[in-house]
Amino acid sequence: MCPGELANAEKQRIYEVKGFILNHLEQQFTIRQLARMAALGRQKFRDGFFQLFEINAGEYVHEARMQTGKFLLTKTDKSIKEIAILCGYSKARNFLSAYRKHFELEPRQPDASDYLKFLESGKTFSVFAFGLLF
Repeated sequence: MCPGELANAEKQRIYEVKGFILNHLEQQFTIRQLARMAALGRQKFRDGFFQLFEINAGEYVHEARMQTGKFLLTKTDKSIKEIAILCGYSKARNFLSAYRKHFELEPRQPDASDYLKFLESGKTFSVFAFGLLF
């Protein structure tokens, strides 16, 4: 095994943390907490997460929250406040600000092409949240 290469057990633990993130988007976590869950140091976790998923853990959390929020806004009747909480925001206005910045759209403004591009991107970013794979 080369320096910086992850052992299979380390890879598995990082995958488990990724699953935890997706199933707990409403929670706030730090890199230190996520690294601890994977039984790795912060730097090893950061490097390993990026090596496996080609996105850093913080960006992954944000992207998962935004994509989940977009899905819930366009496919459910939940209020923006409910969706904000499900996506890890304590205030709807903070969620809306992040949403507008991320998508350059107003909430509930349909934009299926972005969503389809995300689905077809081929990245290892398979989100399984709220019983839906997207």
